[in-house]
Amino acid sequence: MATALLIAVLPSLELLFHSLLYFKGLKSTNSRSITDSLNNKPLVSIIIPVKNEPFELFERALKSIASMTWPKEKLEVIIISDDDKDRSLKLRNYVNSLASKLNLNIIFYHRDQPRGGRTGALNDGLRLAHGKYIITYDIDNVIEPNALEEAIKLLEQDSDKVAIVLRWKPLNMDTRVSEMQAYALDYLMDSLYRGFQGLGLPVFPLGSGTVYRKDKLLELNGWDEARIQDDMEIGIRMFSKGYRTGFIDNAGIRVELPPTIKALRVQQCRWSYGAMDALLSRLRYLLMSKNLSFKAKFLSIVFLLQYTPVVAVTFGIILLTLSIIFNLLIEEVLFTLSVLSVIFASLYIYSFIHAHRLRGRSTWSSLVMLGRSGAAVTFLAPWITWYTIRAILRIPYRYVITPKGKKAYDVGVSKRISSGHIVGFTVAILLIFFALLALVKGYYFAVTPYILFLLAITYVLYRWWNEL
Repeated sequence: MATALLIAVLPSLELLFHSLLYFKGLKSTNSRSITDSLNNKPLVSIIIPVKNEPFELFERALKSIASMTWPKEKLEVIIISDDDKDRSLKLRNYVNSLASKLNLNIIFYHRDQPRGGRTGALNDGLRLAHGKYIITYDIDNVIEPNALEEAIKLLEQDSDKVAIVLRWKPLNMDTRVSEMQAYALDYLMDSLYRGFQGLGLPVFPLGSGTVYRKDKLLELNGWDEARIQDDMEIGIRMFSKGYRTGFIDNAGIRVELPPTIKALRVQQCRWSYGAMDALLSRLRYLLMSKNLSFKAKFLSIVFLLQYTPVVAVTFGIILLTLSIIFNLLIEEVLFTLSVLSVIFASLYIYSFIHAHRLRGRSTWSSLVMLGRSGAAVTFLAPWITWYTIRAILRIPYRYVITPKGKKAYDVGVSKRISSGHIVGFTVAILLIFFALLALVKGYYFAVTPYILFLLAITYVLYRWWNEL
């Protein structure tokens, strides 16, 4: 029973959750622009934390900021550099030259002691900021011209809202990995963020592209420098105080997606650790809050547990193997719950295809991207599981930046055997061995999970060998 719950039921419930939110979000999309103009446009501070970032990204990011409809005299760009002194000096000179060309007010601040990593940089930026509103920004972002204006119109018109989340949109789709993530990102925004807004629930801030009221950030004492996932952590504290947030669907910020499996692995390890770490460290804020309904508390916890289904499947496979070895498996139960999971998964597949058909994408391309994403997540399951466990055990994690720009496309030497190859082959061999064991023991239906996992691992090893 436990095996079936972990392998089939928990992951399919997560898929059902996304599907239901997607259809709820369809009814609440705010695709119309906000037409009311602002008579007095307040000063806005854009905080950009950087460390060892490729120089070529700065011009692109700052050009997009300069191209916004928001007046330049009402903008200040605060770049917080955690680079070493020599690199920081070169970067300062380069940024100042860009500031002159683009007519931007840029405050460049080098931290000799990079306390708190990214979150510490955000807090130092908050301390330096003069704006009424703060927007967090990553150097690989490209903001759409009207996005900031649309967000601040909402904040000016609705004093109860303390933050507006801009829709994340894919910036790059030039590799198989980035293309599949683009499809997944579009659906994620359609389901989770549209869906939460459709239910009248606060939406979680995103690490970049969230516009905050500065005074509310100061009331919260800024971001928690002990946490890896700064956006989820501050979201929990905001919700617990009854602060309302909003989501803009018609204007957004384009984010660079990891173009290789190796870069994606770095990102997902940090996110899986960060999500669980934020939940465990701030769970009492949610549970004890008198400002949140039971529905808001429950769905916020489900949101933070978004990596748990991957962990559940990993442990499910281990438990399935032990059940086979000790002849404890009841195949009828596994089969029945698997049928139920197929029904839930079918609804998810339909909603995924529906979302992309609305964007003019074909059913076939949607299915291909869904399959590709499933294979990648399956391959990354051991890492996601390990980093989630590390968060549960409170094992410290050193913040690792996802490779960006040209560096992100560097796949190294093709003949080199990496840890990714070793883990992939080890898992594949174990899956083959346990599938054969199930056949020998007469558990014929139990072979199915092993075969599905083996196909996913084999696909990734074949398709992205040079990227592991």
